[in-house]
Amino acid sequence: MSAALLERKLSFKKHSGVRSIFHRELIKTGLLDRKWGKFYDQLFEDRREGDYIALISFDRDYVEKQHSLCINFLDELRPLISLLD
Repeated sequence: MSAALLERKLSFKKHSGVRSIFHRELIKTGLLDRKWGKFYDQLFEDRREGDYIALISFDRDYVEKQHSLCINFLDELRPLISLLD
């Protein structure tokens, strides 16, 4: 995500800044489908829980589903990063 935002000369020190600008620059403009905004929000929440909730664990099926969606998400994001062309 940071690479796609750097492509637009935007960078942030906090995850929340990246998340906010991701929605403004890529979702609201229609460069990415709204479903990817919802997906990114879920990843953001999962990361927060993983970092800050003691002894949290994620169900294997959930992780496998999210991993598969991450691959699709990256496929959608890749064309927005010129260094990957």
